[in-house]
Amino acid sequence: MASKLDMRDLEGALVIRVSRKGIVREAIVSVVVALIVVGVFASRLLRGPMLIALAVLVVAADLIYVMRRRNAELTVTNLELRSRAYIEGWYGPVRSVPRADIRWMEYQEDTTGPETAHHPEGLYAVLDRRNICLLPYVNEEQAALVIDKIVKKFPDFGDQWRRQSPFGENFTTLGLNEMNPRQDRH
Repeated sequence: MASKLDMRDLEGALVIRVSRKGIVREAIVSVVVALIVVGVFASRLLRGPMLIALAVLVVAADLIYVMRRRNAELTVTNLELRSRAYIEGWYGPVRSVPRADIRWMEYQEDTTGPETAHHPEGLYAVLDRRNICLLPYVNEEQAALVIDKIVKKFPDFGDQWRRQSPFGENFTTLGLNEMNPRQDRH
């Protein structure tokens, strides 16, 4: 599901906001699991109308939680990138990464699984020893747009990333924000 992306170019900073609604298939799976849990555990203690009322309450709470709107914000300055989002596994709502620590930025897919830590889809900063999700809920195309916008606003970022990227001088932005030359002729 595509997220709503809003980029604002402020004096000395770039603010990127992303918003995504809950995914219906996640809600369906979650409701089924909740009903199974209620059915297995609560049916031993409750009967009839009480069991039905509990099941309705659990399903309603589960749907509200799963279908809620998820928001994230990335503020980029010349010295740091500050991310504000709630991602399972984070200890606080704000994460700050100094620009000097970032080797490059890239899109990474969601690799969350039953045996792995929560690793959401989004824009990641690659550091020396780990990767940090700075902007969850964006797809690959949106991540490329954000990287391109950052490099245009702060050209030194692009130079730093080209030097440290395993792709070397072949590190390029996609230029997706640039106007088509044919559109300029109006």
